[in-house]
Amino acid sequence: MLSDEVCRKLLALGNSREPILISHLEESSIPGVQAFLGVPIVLEDGVLYGTLGAVDSQPYPFQDRDVAIMESLARLLAKSVLQDRAFTHHQTLSNQIDIMCDHMTDIISVMDREGILEYASPSHVTVLGFAADEFIGKSVFEFVHPNELSSIKSEFYDLLVTKHTRMLEMRFRTKTGWIDMEVTGSPILDKTGQITHVIAIGRDISERKLSKQLLEESEQRYRSLFDHHPDAIFSLDLEGRLVTLNESCGTVTGMTREELEYLPFLEVVASEHRELAWQKFLEAKSGLTTGAYELSILNVRGEKVDVQASKLPIFVNGEVVGVYGTIKNVTAFNQMQTELKRMAYYDDLTGLPNRRFMVQEIGKSIERAGQNGTLTALLYLDIDRFKNINDSFGHAFGDRFLQAVAERLQQCCAESGLFVARVVGDEFTILLSNQSSYTSILDTVSYLLHCIGRQFLIEGKELFMTPSVGIAIYPLHALDADTLLKNADSAVHTAKITRHQVEIYRQSDRDPAELYSLEKDLRVAVANREFVLYYQPKVDIQQGSITSVEALIRWIHPQRGMVSPADFIPLAEDTGLIPQIGDIALEIACLQAKAWLEAGTPLRVAVNVSALQFHQGDYVEQVVDKLRQTGLPPELLELEITESVVMKDVERVKQTMQELHQLGISISIDDFGTGYSSLQYLNLFPIQSLKIDRSFVQSIDSQADRAPIVTTIIAMAQTLGMEVIAEGVETEEQVDFLFKHGCNLVQGFIYFRPMPADQVLEQIMNTQKS
Repeated sequence: MLSDEVCRKLLALGNSREPILISHLEESSIPGVQAFLGVPIVLEDGVLYGTLGAVDSQPYPFQDRDVAIMESLARLLAKSVLQDRAFTHHQTLSNQIDIMCDHMTDIISVMDREGILEYASPSHVTVLGFAADEFIGKSVFEFVHPNELSSIKSEFYDLLVTKHTRMLEMRFRTKTGWIDMEVTGSPILDKTGQITHVIAIGRDISERKLSKQLLEESEQRYRSLFDHHPDAIFSLDLEGRLVTLNESCGTVTGMTREELEYLPFLEVVASEHRELAWQKFLEAKSGLTTGAYELSILNVRGEKVDVQASKLPIFVNGEVVGVYGTIKNVTAFNQMQTELKRMAYYDDLTGLPNRRFMVQEIGKSIERAGQNGTLTALLYLDIDRFKNINDSFGHAFGDRFLQAVAERLQQCCAESGLFVARVVGDEFTILLSNQSSYTSILDTVSYLLHCIGRQFLIEGKELFMTPSVGIAIYPLHALDADTLLKNADSAVHTAKITRHQVEIYRQSDRDPAELYSLEKDLRVAVANREFVLYYQPKVDIQQGSITSVEALIRWIHPQRGMVSPADFIPLAEDTGLIPQIGDIALEIACLQAKAWLEAGTPLRVAVNVSALQFHQGDYVEQVVDKLRQTGLPPELLELEITESVVMKDVERVKQTMQELHQLGISISIDDFGTGYSSLQYLNLFPIQSLKIDRSFVQSIDSQADRAPIVTTIIAMAQTLGMEVIAEGVETEEQVDFLFKHGCNLVQGFIYFRPMPADQVLEQIMNTQKS
């Protein structure tokens, strides 16, 4: 055995690319070695791997044959080294691939030309639920869904022919069912370019396909909503050009999609509204939603179409890339509103403004007079002996006479800038605004009497008209419109009685001593709570049920007996006692409704609220206190207020109503049709129901010219989502008419008269049984 040191010295001798033969070495050089033969081991790439050496203890032992043998051994050794290196590299690469496959979510399979699986990556277990050995030796086609087997086989054999990689989607079998997979198949070629195997990489795309499907469904739903929406929907680019449009855009404009696409949207906007439309576009372009606004557009015939529009920004990745717009054709709705306003504010027979319109104008005139320190006077005219005209010539002639009077009054008033209205029948009112003195008022009255005193020629008959005139003046006789009208009416009745053609309002026709006594008794009644409530059920004629009643106050006087509300309510308003009486009524109503609830029959009770009471600063707190004291749920309380209450201090009324509504209390507009509320205000308030005044209801018949007002009010209320209550219903004809036109609730003697509380449940039960 040579020592390590001897070996190092020998190798140093043979560190050469050529064979080295040393036949005799000095003993002192390498002890024990007399001869050395070294042959280089050179790999195929020319790299010197090492030296193959042989030593001998005798000099001159190696011959040429020995050298040849050593060289052959060196070549074999070099080849062996390369093979060992290749194996090691292959083993390392294989280990790395196995590690990679262990952590892949995709599956890798290798199959022969017949589709028999020879390799399956470990991820088969994770993705498909099968272990790799459950795949090996089986045909890949066993795992393809039957419905797709034919096409997949065709793709596989086409790959074998074309040698081109294929990517396709298929349903693949798992342990529990089927999944969608995206598979990439590639050929494995030998050195001659022939396909020996196919390698396939598969990825589970079930979630992706589901997401795609959901996205497509969402797109289809959006597209369906977009295409079939009754409102016109469109998108604009940042320059304001129309880009996408639904069919309704063509419906509202009468233009084709091709005519509208890429058209600047301002070209279809009416000129007077283009500035507004462009401003709203800029707001949306800046990232704001405009909300609804109204304007007019032009259709293909150049006609104006009223629309309600809105615009909102289109965001993509946080940037505004366009603007969406919608327009709703509201022409018919606006026409209905206009017609309703005409019917609600104008008299059908004469075309003059009606009582509602007059009260509204009185309110405006009083407001201006209060600011300017001037007077407002109201003249109430009642034609004398008009009944004789009807009796003598018939009602049709009487109507033509009223039309002629109205025309004459309008002519006379237009010359003086006065406002005239027909109140009812043969009664007219004339408003004198901005009057400087009582003398100017009386001068105007004299002029009007002279103007209308001229003869009328109707159907060849000469007639003369003399009116009785009542006058009430702000601020002497009243501080609000309703009171001024009421007092002018009172004055004309006095003129009729006294046969004086003109009467100025006096505080009361009653004896002052009697008024003083009644006021004194009323104050005692408030202190002693001498009031009771009668209740009148509201019948749901659509459902055939009764779920609510109206509370009606009565005064039980110790000596006078039951005093009519018509006698003491106006006095209570004049003396300021009405809020206290209203408070008593509210408490009694809440207690009674609570008692009915505990008896197992919940009935919503409606309580009338006066203007003075409603406008108290703490009215909401008063209501809340009554509910808390009685334990009545808010949804069983309904407050009925008149139109005049709504129109006074609109913002404050709106806030009060919203607070009551948030508590769950219902709000109803009482005597609707007799006040002067603008229909556009109805949307501003949280109102649940409209109560049609009895004067309209009682005029219902097949020829009544006021019946359209009732149907229009019902239609408008339904459009606004409100209930409709008709009061004063007394005939089957009225019930049939209201039922046919969709009125919800009715009140009237045909069903129930007002009754004491202890009779309500019994009467309701008897009615429902019958």
